[in-house]
Amino acid sequence: MKPSGQFTINNSSFQIKEDFKNQLANYSGYAPYSNRTKAKVIYDLKGRYSVRDLIRIADIPRSTYYYWEKQLQRPDKYSEAKEKILQVAGKHKGPLAYRRVTEELLTFGIRHDPKTILKLMRELQLC
Repeated sequence: MKPSGQFTINNSSFQIKEDFKNQLANYSGYAPYSNRTKAKVIYDLKGRYSVRDLIRIADIPRSTYYYWEKQLQRPDKYSEAKEKILQVAGKHKGPLAYRRVTEELLTFGIRHDPKTILKLMRELQLC
């Protein structure tokens, strides 16, 4: 009877690994994966599997996971700027220059460093 019980545990572990890998591939197709990306995957899968098992499979420290979980739950401080960037992008056809977007955001009363605007545009896949 022990071998069949052991098989169930291994099968379960195999299923967790497969789900983890599939979810990880959805977030980012490039290895090595950051701890932040692994924490996002664990956060998504923690409803189906135990966090302890997921952390073991992800090979990250428990404290690192809880750090990123806390960071991911924080509100986005650039959410308003991102909305306006998308609004500006919808107005223009073709590629956008971050300096032009920065100038147009000033008309909305949003002032950020141009490099911050560039970073946000990259997150939104606009450049």
